[in-house]
Amino acid sequence: MNRASSHEPNGLIFGRPRHRQLRRLAALCVAAVYAGQVLPALAVPYYLDDNSNTAGSGVTTPVAWNTGTTWSTDSTGSSATIAWADGNQAVFSAGNDRVGAYSVTITGTVNPSGIHVEEGSPTISGGTINLGADILQIDGGTTAIQSIISGAGGFTKTGAGTLVVGGNPSANSYTGKAIVSQGILGVTGTVGDGTIRGDIDIASGATLRPDANNMIINTSVIDVAGGATFNRNGSGDAIGGLTGSGNIIGGGTLELDLRAGLVTTFSGSMTGAALSVRGNNQDGTIAKQVLTGTLNTSGGNLDIKRGNGANDAVLLQLA
Repeated sequence: MNRASSHEPNGLIFGRPRHRQLRRLAALCVAAVYAGQVLPALAVPYYLDDNSNTAGSGVTTPVAWNTGTTWSTDSTGSSATIAWADGNQAVFSAGNDRVGAYSVTITGTVNPSGIHVEEGSPTISGGTINLGADILQIDGGTTAIQSIISGAGGFTKTGAGTLVVGGNPSANSYTGKAIVSQGILGVTGTVGDGTIRGDIDIASGATLRPDANNMIINTSVIDVAGGATFNRNGSGDAIGGLTGSGNIIGGGTLELDLRAGLVTTFSGSMTGAALSVRGNNQDGTIAKQVLTGTLNTSGGNLDIKRGNGANDAVLLQLA
């Protein structure tokens, strides 16, 4: 390879002394500023800490997220505390003394670059959390987010712990996909179709668990990957279709309110739930759900019906 002529994507050249590369990077930054471009600030971890410069985070509850000085950039909590700054990752908490259940309250809107719960089981309520395809990592225990979730790009739930979203008096307004990568995502709330507002992907080893009826928007297509679990938990809901090869368990009634012209295939196992399939289109375009795996409604009904419109058409294919 001709090292003198090989370039990295950012324009830095292999083989040059490091100080020359740094000067070139600085020049690129200056050029961007003169061109009117705004360079993004780098997100840093902000650790919840409401006991000033005493090591750890303290055990006061509730704690205000965005009023007062309840955060630190010191993971041990030994430095002076500061106010929350949007665009950074919210980590719960500094040190390791805040274990068990506690409460965090939000006033207005906060804009974190992600949330990481290292220990304890916080309940976050009030206000709005504005996300942008952010990672919500719950290492253990159960974290509840009862605040309204807004923003574009959805979110990804990681970590072995349980995250329960919903419970706010208003519907969430975020757009995009909810990805359950690890652990359990519980879904609850008080507003029909108000908690999960887009499609859902459940990865192998992860679980989606509705804890109340009608928490998932009717147009949501749920992908249950092989090794993943969609635990109905006795709840009833309508969704836009099923894909994947995982397991659906837990009773309740699952209604497939199929989108116009959409064909979805599920090859996994569905046990313990009544199943209802209907079309939800007005133009006569057939909506189709293909089930090629195991279907056991355990004494419940299997219904196929036309939707609300005169031209609705639906097809359920069992193979």
